[in-house]
Amino acid sequence: MPLRSPLAVMQPRCLDEGRLPMTQAILHWDCPTGIAGDMLLAALADLGVPAAVLNQPLGQLGLADQCRIVTRPGSNGGLRGIKAHVEVLTPQEDHRHWRHLRQLLLSAPLEDPVRKAALRCFGLLAEAEARVHGCTVDEVHFHEVGALDAVADVLGVCAGLCHLGVETVSCSPLPAGHGSVTTAHGLLPIPAPAVLELASAHRVPLLGCEGWPPGELVTPTGLALAVTWSRCFGAAPALAPRQVGIGLGQRRLDRPNQVRLLLAEPWPGPGRPAPRWSRSRSGWCW
Repeated sequence: MPLRSPLAVMQPRCLDEGRLPMTQAILHWDCPTGIAGDMLLAALADLGVPAAVLNQPLGQLGLADQCRIVTRPGSNGGLRGIKAHVEVLTPQEDHRHWRHLRQLLLSAPLEDPVRKAALRCFGLLAEAEARVHGCTVDEVHFHEVGALDAVADVLGVCAGLCHLGVETVSCSPLPAGHGSVTTAHGLLPIPAPAVLELASAHRVPLLGCEGWPPGELVTPTGLALAVTWSRCFGAAPALAPRQVGIGLGQRRLDRPNQVRLLLAEPWPGPGRPAPRWSRSRSGWCW
């Protein structure tokens, strides 16, 4: 059964009414070292999505005085990119029930595409947590996931992607990671239980990590965003890149820790024949 993205059930439009949706654009998520919400936020900022767009949903939820998304240039493994983090301005709740978060999203004056995508993303997380804990979805209470920073990650990413207005989103296979991670439930194995539930339910391929340093590479929030938006998981389709947004991870690995968002056109494009390559003295050309 094919994965369904919000792009298949809604018409994304830019939050800035002056920009036209790029109806022929492709956005491929290249995730060589995994995926997390803050890395996606950073990559969107590197693509030129304004900070006001990323933070707008927080104001619409009445959370602007509690947290904000901050981005800045940085480097990881010797390569440049953008780093993002959520600056929490007030103490967070210890946990947040899904039914309360869902009502908040439904009642807030969000842009409709952003609301639909955020509801789907948190709904996927709630379903995975319900399977992990053996309870109903309405009984799920989030710890890390429902905290203010994760709410900002999901809303900011959804707002940024709607702002771009791309028609097709795809995602590379994701490295599973290995080891253990400290959570509100104690020490858990990696991949985290919610990550495995999401991957199992939605047939997301996870790559082996033999020889990698131990650590979490795919967060539940990051994977839920990928399932929400991506139509498929695999190698990038044939495309003509127009722009690359690089979001850096917080951890230092034995390689650059980054997510690359490739904003591109289909190749060959409409009415454009496929190139015929030939060898010349200066190299390959067409």
